[in-house]
Amino acid sequence: MLLIQLLRRTQLYIIRKEGISLITRVVAYCRVSTDKNDQLNSLENQKRFFAQYINAQPCWKYAGMYVDEGISGTGTKKRAGFNQMMDDAGKDLFDLIIIKEISRFARNTVDSLTNIRRLKSLGIGIEFISGSKMNTLKVDEFTITIFSSLAQKESENTSERVKWGQRRRMEQGIAFGCNVLGYNKTKGVLTVNEEEAEIIRMIFRKYCDEGKGVHVISKELEEIGAKTKKGNTNWTNGSVSRILKNEKYAGDLVQRKTYTVDCLTHEKRFNKGEEEFVIRQDNHEPIIDRETFDKAQAELARRGAASLDNARYTIRYPFSGKVKCGCCGKTFVSRKRYERKTLLAWKCYNGYKYGTAKQNAAGETVGCNAASIRDELLQQVFLKSLKDIVTGKEQIIAEVENAVINAVGEIQTSTEETNINREIIRLERKLDVLLDARLENEITKDEFKKKKTLMEMELNILNKKLKESENRQQLIDNQHALMDKIRDIIKKLVSSEEFSGEVCKEVLEKIIVHGRSEYSVYFKDLKDSYFFTELGDISSRKNRFAE
Repeated sequence: MLLIQLLRRTQLYIIRKEGISLITRVVAYCRVSTDKNDQLNSLENQKRFFAQYINAQPCWKYAGMYVDEGISGTGTKKRAGFNQMMDDAGKDLFDLIIIKEISRFARNTVDSLTNIRRLKSLGIGIEFISGSKMNTLKVDEFTITIFSSLAQKESENTSERVKWGQRRRMEQGIAFGCNVLGYNKTKGVLTVNEEEAEIIRMIFRKYCDEGKGVHVISKELEEIGAKTKKGNTNWTNGSVSRILKNEKYAGDLVQRKTYTVDCLTHEKRFNKGEEEFVIRQDNHEPIIDRETFDKAQAELARRGAASLDNARYTIRYPFSGKVKCGCCGKTFVSRKRYERKTLLAWKCYNGYKYGTAKQNAAGETVGCNAASIRDELLQQVFLKSLKDIVTGKEQIIAEVENAVINAVGEIQTSTEETNINREIIRLERKLDVLLDARLENEITKDEFKKKKTLMEMELNILNKKLKESENRQQLIDNQHALMDKIRDIIKKLVSSEEFSGEVCKEVLEKIIVHGRSEYSVYFKDLKDSYFFTELGDISSRKNRFAE
């Protein structure tokens, strides 16, 4: 009995009256890397072949089939069929896996070896029946590694060939990527969709001629029921902004804006100059004339610079990005009201964009009923919360002052700058000698280039060290003025007699607004929140109103 239990790791034994009969439960795994018709037809052929192949073998019992359609073999995360097979392997549902070739199992050497080892530990083998014919239970790991590496190399070579082919097609004006509003794309050729093109022209007209911003434009598009490329009526500031920046509407084509880091992880990144862009001007029929498009780009740049100069968005006000709605979770945005004097207030973004809560034409709930909150009220909430958590103010001031004084006092420059300058002069002289040697043909061009590169790297490092040393010396020279400023900041931070925007930005994590008189205040690095039912009543409740 013990012998049978041990053998069950690799084979299934059925005890019959006439003796012991060996039965091996066999499954097949099939995968195609694309969802093209010819590949899917091949998949159907594979299914039929494996079912017939298994049933034709004596002592083999067909136990099922696992399939992945249109999935790459360079990774396993998205292969549902493969992952289900590996889970079932641990449930003792089969004894052997039949696969066409090792590249169908995995094109990633690490994944291949990891999963083969896991199956081997369960007593389950993999039999590859074409190409590199082998059974993983009968060959050593070195052989498996070689064939897995070859499969990975084949995948890498295929990826390079595909990238090369795509680039050639891009240079011919074939458009890759997602469809864009205003155009139909057939086999990579862009043709104008007149119905959608009217929306594009409207956006540019509102922005360039009427002077409207992207927020107003997105709201007006929703009001008239204009549809996006996906067929819904939900417009955002970002979607309008992307249309205004898209060079395709002027007839140009810029491709390879993203690139794949490697063919194994399939990770994509924005191309910031790592790879060469493919640019074709006047590639297809434009929707917007070039003069209007250039005008839009200039206006986008102008408004962007103005926004930066005025420190708008998340850095404009102390509470920017820190006030959250207790009803829908969205961030409050600032709004100015002009009455007898300018008043700053905050309103939930959902309520600002859509008004009160309601259902739109698509049956989706939009809007929010949260009330507006005055900035002065938020300042009071913040101050009362901060006063409640800060105790022993004078002791805090003294401790922080001593820590800063000690830190500044430890900075030593002595002869550091002199030594760095001496080393820089020495390297510059060596560079001159190297150049003379090259001019006299005493060294080759490659030798000159290699040594010059190393010396220039050393010089860059030394110059950075020199700059750091100069900054430290300046800090020592300004120590007294610095300490006075630090004392003022510390006193302001722990005393909190008046509201300080700098202190607020530094210590406040968020305020959740539950109503005009209900707030949860969270400070950075503190687990407790401070909940108000009235401004005169503060009580600390740990994690009371977590989002």
